[in-house]
Amino acid sequence: VWGFDGENWVSLNNVNGGAGGAPITPREGAMFFTYYTYKYHSSLDYYTELLTYFIIGGSDGTKVLNDIYTTTDLGGFWTKAEDGSSLSLPKDIKGRAFASAVVCEESLDIRSSQMSWNLLESPVIPTGMRRYTKALTTEPVPFIYMFGGVDENGDLYDEVWRGVITRLTFEPIP
Repeated sequence: VWGFDGENWVSLNNVNGGAGGAPITPREGAMFFTYYTYKYHSSLDYYTELLTYFIIGGSDGTKVLNDIYTTTDLGGFWTKAEDGSSLSLPKDIKGRAFASAVVCEESLDIRSSQMSWNLLESPVIPTGMRRYTKALTTEPVPFIYMFGGVDENGDLYDEVWRGVITRLTFEPIP
């Protein structure tokens, strides 16, 4: 991953940076978008909102990928989402390259939309991690839309996925 400030290019993928993190493997056609996550401060019982960059999937030249990398410090330190974690994609969403991702703020109540959506089973959030006891349907929620892309054979996906990260329920991204 490289960044450009208008004059200089710099590598942002933790390689030889000494800071640890997850080196992002070479890829093309990955989805890149921004979202907000939260860092919890236990001493204050307070959450800080953090701008978070996401990289999802792409192709390494031999296969399509379905992994997720995140950073909250403009690319200085990347973290790979563990398989099965609340940040990993559901198993129904197959790896893809050259797909698009867009974030749109909308009402959480998807059942009232004009389109009929097929709902996937979502993981049960442990009671101790829940912050809300009922769904908030009036506040806008940043939905992530993923659409298009190709599979390992180059066949085009004709599907749109819509989801939202339950941002105050997963372990905060460092």
